[in-house]
Formats: sequence, C-alpha cells, structure tokens
Amino acid sequence: MALVLVVDDDTLARAFARMVLLAGGHEVIEARSGEEALDRMAERPPDCIVLDLVMPGLTGLEVMEVLGGRSETTPIVVVSGTIDEGDRARCFRLGARAFVPKPVSRETLARAVREALAAGALQGSRRPGDQPRQ
Repeated sequence: MALVLVVDDDTLARAFARMVLLAGGHEVIEARSGEEALDRMAERPPDCIVLDLVMPGLTGLEVMEVLGGRSETTPIVVVSGTIDEGDRARCFRLGARAFVPKPVSRETLARAVREALAAGALQGSRRPGDQPRQ
C-alpha cells in the first residue's frame, strides 16, 4: 500500500502508530524529530506523514512550514496531545488533512491516514523529486 512517515519524539506513540499502520498494510518509516523527518523525506519520500506537533527542536508546525515553503503536498495527519484551537487552525492552513487528538484509537488513526491518502490522490500529491503531473 502506502509508505507512511511517523514523526513523534515519543517512542510508544511511534510504536503504536507503526502497529496500526502495518496492520493496515502500509509500509512505515519513523523519525524522532522534525529534523530527522526532513532527512527521512529526502532519502525516501513518503505517501503520507503522521506528525506530532510538540517535539524538541523543530516542531511539527515548523516542519509543516518548511514543507509548505517547498510546495510539498504530501498529505499530513497531525496527531497531538495539544488541542489549542489556534494551533489546529494553523495546521489546516499549512495543509494538514486531519487533526487527531491524543490519545488516539486504532480506528481513528487508520481512518485519518486512509482518508488523507485518498484526498491526496484526488488532488495529485507531489513528492520531492517528482515531476509535475500534467
């Protein structure tokens, strides 16, 4: 199925997301920080990103700003324990397809990723290095 990048500084949160996504037939790569996520994306562009907001170093919002500056349109599912309405609105302005509060259930995460991938396919997601679609 799809390659999903899970970005979270919490080891258990990454392990949970990995389990859910693997069960859904996806391939999963992980990053512990925003900086590591950008490196992983350069090495192997994902089809979808599951992104925590609050991390040391580059935050999830800052990752989204960097990606927006690159005109990156990989679907992003934000998963965060921070439910500030301002941050939530900013995530959607920066291109998030979903905002899922922690703790997240298996079903909610699987559905959010599935819907983000479907929406991205409809809008022609582009990954770094891809040629523009005609």
